[in-house]
Parts: sequence; C-alpha cells; structure tokens
Amino acid sequence: MAKKIADSLSATLSPQEKARVETKPTENADAYVLYLRAREYQARPDNLLQDFKTAAELFQQVIALDPNFALAHARLSSVISAIYHWFEPTEAHRQKARAEALESLRLQPNLGEGHLALGLYLYYEETDYQGALRELDLAAQALPNDGDVGLFIAAVQRRQGHLTEAIAAYERALAIDPRNQITLYDASQTYFGLRDWQNALRGLDRVLALAPDSVNVKIQRGYTEFLWKGSTAPIKAALESIPANLDPDGIVTFARWDVSLMDRDTTAAERALATCRLETITSQPGVPLPKSYLQACIDLVRGANASAQKNFEAARPALEKTVSDAPQDPTRCAQLGLLYAFMGRKDDALRQAQRAVELRPISRDVIEGAVVQDFQALVFARTGETDKAISAIEHLLTIPFAVDYSDESITLSDLRTRWEWDPLRKDPRFVKIIAGPEPKTFYK
Repeated sequence: MAKKIADSLSATLSPQEKARVETKPTENADAYVLYLRAREYQARPDNLLQDFKTAAELFQQVIALDPNFALAHARLSSVISAIYHWFEPTEAHRQKARAEALESLRLQPNLGEGHLALGLYLYYEETDYQGALRELDLAAQALPNDGDVGLFIAAVQRRQGHLTEAIAAYERALAIDPRNQITLYDASQTYFGLRDWQNALRGLDRVLALAPDSVNVKIQRGYTEFLWKGSTAPIKAALESIPANLDPDGIVTFARWDVSLMDRDTTAAERALATCRLETITSQPGVPLPKSYLQACIDLVRGANASAQKNFEAARPALEKTVSDAPQDPTRCAQLGLLYAFMGRKDDALRQAQRAVELRPISRDVIEGAVVQDFQALVFARTGETDKAISAIEHLLTIPFAVDYSDESITLSDLRTRWEWDPLRKDPRFVKIIAGPEPKTFYK
C-alpha cells in the first residue's frame, strides 16, 4: 500500500526507502493488527501509565504470535523505557528495555526503530546522552522522514541543557511530521520549562486540536495558565470539562486535590479523595502517593496536626518502599524527604533531599536536576532552614525547568498561592520576592 501511494504521487524513493516500503514487517496478520493497536496507545500524548502498560501488554502478545517480528521488539523496548523513565524505575524494566532493543537489532541489524529503541534505553535508563545521540543518529539515517527520531534528539539535547539547539530540533521534527502529537506536546513542555507561558499554551492548544480528549493535556493547560496569570480558575475549568468517572492514573483526583488546597478549600480536597476509587494516586512528578499522604496534607492545611501526623505515618512505609524499590531515582528520594519534613523529622528530610540532589545534579540533567532542587527548597522551608530556602528560591526562579504541575514548582504564582510555602510568608525577603516581577529565566 505504501508503494502504491508513493507511485500515485510520483514520489522518488531511494533504494533504502524502496526496500523499506516493500518489506513486510511480519507475515502474521493477527500480529500486525495487534501491533497497530499497541502503537495507538503508545503514541497518545497524555503520558499515562495505563496507556503505556496497555501498549506493552499488546506488544508482548504480538511477539508471542511472531517472535521474529523485529519491529515489535523495538517498540516494546521503547514503551518499557517510557514506563521506567516516567513511573517505575526498576531494574527489571531496565533489563527488559535493553534486551528487547538488542533483540530487535539481532533480528534486523539495520532497523531504524531498533536503533531508536536502543537510543531511548541509553537516554532514559543509563543517562548516557552521547551514546543515545549516536544511536539516534543511526536511526535518523535509516528513517530520514520519521519525526519521532528528531523528537528524541531534541529531548536529549534539552536534558543536556542545550536548549536553543533543542528548540530548533523540535521545529525540524515538526516540519517532518507537523501532526505528531507527542512532538507538539514535548516542544510545548520545553517552553513551559523556560517559563515562556504563551508559547507553551500555543503548543498545548495544537495538541488539543488533534487530540481533544487528552485529559492530562487539558489539565496541564489549566496549570500553565495559572502559572502565567496567577488564577486557579483555568485549572478548575479544565477539570470541569472532564467527564465524570474519568480519572486515568488518578491524575484528575490529584489535580482536584491540589487546586482545592491552593484555594484552601479542604472540604473540596477531601471530596476529591473520597470519590476516587484508587488507593494510590500518581503525582505529576510520577511518584505514587497513598491516599493517606494526600489526606495528611489536607489535615495540615486545616490545622489538624495530630490527624496529619497519624496519616503521614500511615503513608510512610509506602513512600519508603518506593525508594527502596528504586534507590537510584532522585525524585522518589526527594518526595520522601518532603514527607519527613512534614513529619518534623528534620535530619531525615534534609538527608533525603541532599541525596536526591547528589543523585541528579543539574550539570547531568537540567530537568530532573532542577525538580529535585525545587523539592530541596521546599524541604528547607518546612524544616526552618529559612535562609537556605530563600537563597534556593532566588536561584531557582532564574533557571530552566524549576517548574512543574505540582507543589514543588517554583514560579511566582506557586510561591504566592501554594500552602506548602506558608512557613515563609512572614519573612520580608520572601514578601519582596513574591511582590516583584518574575525574574528572567536564563538558558543557552
């Protein structure tokens, strides 16, 4: 079919492209149908754990039908890498992603998607950016018209801190594939990380024009407008537009809980938790949070400290287990540090926050490195280390990616609105920071 389309358009194909369109990836029609279903879940822009897991299960079924389907091995590797990176950084996932990428290249050594999968493994699991770029360059040679390759080249450059180059790379990827929802989303997140709210919103609107039912994108659009203008109304409007009982990964519950506490409406926050059928809710930074943790935060805002401590203690084993299951993951360490800070365990809180920063310094990863420093600033604020908190805030307001759709985010709107920063409200330095214009974000 691809060759017939090319012929009808009088397209000139290179010998490599001609061989590619004439090669069947599998002779098993059932396997190919399942493969296409899996790809649909994998290519959704919402970055949902449930979508990635559905895709992985379908790819496993594909491989069971045709173990020699190299493309399916490559795609399985890529989706496992995404699960590792965003949600479950376990050793089992790391080994699986590597094995599937290598198997795809064993079956088909010049498979562009195989090199893409290996590049993603090196990027996500190993943080080997040079190795990832080498594999992605091989993928680009095999797949010159594949926008996904350009997307991940841009993503690696972004994480290295080469942000001007990354923006240009996203634009090149979009020129190749202007309707690629993930590329549009990822590019918008780059502007988001630079606090360029207008361009971030423009990108999210382009995603929603193509995928109007994308729950996470709707919510994040509301947050972006909040960060720009300081009103929680856009977040609440986005949540109202989402159909009842639709709560993938608990992201709707998390946003309802979060915005309610920003408004100091503890009744609405409790109502959000009560209507959620999940016992563990995924936070925007990707850490699974037990309901007891979220309830404890409600108790703190309400001033019910005894109840808060009881619920934090109930949540503690689960959060400690997330760290023991993935001790190399800095965001989980940072989240545990914040729990300890809320519990008044100052030394433990400071130690966990420092460990997170050491695991992922900004020099190694400008995105997650900034996020864990945000957590550390919040830990400073909650443990009475006010001078360190103020100094960290002043610095983080000027660097890329010290922003998020969650409580550790550092923008003037966050600092002015979120309850987590309340211990600093009477400090004249903090008052001066939130009264002024947002500083310029510096990047190269």
